[in-house]
Amino acid sequence: MKTAIRNILKDSFLYAFSIFCSKIFALFLIPIYTNHFTTSNYGIVELASGIFFILVVIFKAGTDEAFFRLSDIEDRKALFSTLFNFSLISGTILLIIGFFIYPDLSREIFGNSEKACFITSLVFILAFAELLSSIPLSALRKDEKSKSYAIINIFTSIINFLINLYMIFFLYMDAETIVIAMIISTILNAICYFWLTKKYFQFSFDFKIIKKALRFGLPLIPATLSTLSITLSDRYFLNYYISSSSVGIYSLAYNLGMIVFYLGVTSFSLAWPTYFYKLVKKNDSKEIISRLFSFYFIILSFLFLSLITSMPDLFKVFISDSFKPALELFPLIALSYCFFGGYTFFSFATFSTDRTHENGLILLFSAVLNLVFNYLFIPYLGMMGAAIATVLSYGIMFLMMYFRSFMLTSIKLEFLRLTFLSVSISIFYLLIHKLHFNCFINILTKSTVLGIAFIFLLYADHKFSGKKSMVSLFID
Repeated sequence: MKTAIRNILKDSFLYAFSIFCSKIFALFLIPIYTNHFTTSNYGIVELASGIFFILVVIFKAGTDEAFFRLSDIEDRKALFSTLFNFSLISGTILLIIGFFIYPDLSREIFGNSEKACFITSLVFILAFAELLSSIPLSALRKDEKSKSYAIINIFTSIINFLINLYMIFFLYMDAETIVIAMIISTILNAICYFWLTKKYFQFSFDFKIIKKALRFGLPLIPATLSTLSITLSDRYFLNYYISSSSVGIYSLAYNLGMIVFYLGVTSFSLAWPTYFYKLVKKNDSKEIISRLFSFYFIILSFLFLSLITSMPDLFKVFISDSFKPALELFPLIALSYCFFGGYTFFSFATFSTDRTHENGLILLFSAVLNLVFNYLFIPYLGMMGAAIATVLSYGIMFLMMYFRSFMLTSIKLEFLRLTFLSVSISIFYLLIHKLHFNCFINILTKSTVLGIAFIFLLYADHKFSGKKSMVSLFID
């Protein structure tokens, strides 16, 4: 079992490393975006990205998640081929629909803006490319090819970065550059993923398999759309009540806050499904999963602290003045995604018990709450109201999922250990907050102190807990 846990850590690290590299390139682009694009045009791209996410969720129909559920009980070639061909068919239908509706859709959301109309048309192409990459990526993850994923992700991130630079500095293009670069890098991802998993492809379509996949995946659509509602609805409220410029500023704060999501939540969730179904079959699974959550908690906490202590110094140097109001907002967004990380961790309890509809109900309730909070807060508090609505919604979502998973699996949180970790981390934060040097020395000093604190907490926990420490999950 320790081998399985170590594999989770190894795969999570590789996923995290590749995502970290890609986000480093994205962070380098942020000063370029904020200094070359207006807040309004940046806001248009962010609003258009909402259309992209909604299209992908609907036309993917949960088949990527179904792949994990069915891969151990169905023939892998038949499963892969059926779901990939389904993605190809649904993607083609998406392109045809998009060709006819994108002008009217753009006009409804953005008004009579030619730039917004062009960006909206690009979003449909991007969604098609994303659909083609989903099943090959799922097969790659199922085969535990985290190293291959890391190499591909880093390679396409470099390509994306270079395309952005070329279009902005040599072609003098505006915010549509972001979407065009994403289309090219996503197509490259799809080609690479398919090449590595082509051994599973054959020209076949099994209606029994697609029926099972849709039975599992379709209930996930309301759940995922509910998550997107929490993520995106505030931007449409801001666009309606204030302006697209406020959307641009708020979106920058959101993108920075989501570093916790990309490095902590996404990297873990990419590895977690493969091993969760193995863990739940073991006699000591409850204790292991509970201890693993404590380790997950400390990772998310230090990511959160690293962000909120270093970002003010980075803002002073790299971010345009017009975008600087985002500095006040991003800590709440980062905290929101810590809560979402907890929700993601325990949501697999509903997957393993075939209760995905309950997952959807929790998300739907949280999404409705978020809409209510947005309606109440944004007209009076503006962007800060949107951030408060987000953190409240994700916090409630996490609590609901934990209590439901406890009812289904009896997995208990290690409250004593989590309390010790929370108090210790708070003390370290107060100490770091008092440090004031020039920009880069400040960042280096704070990062060093955080690293020492992280190692100290793991050592102290191992010293006093022995075989029940978090570190014991990974060592013999």
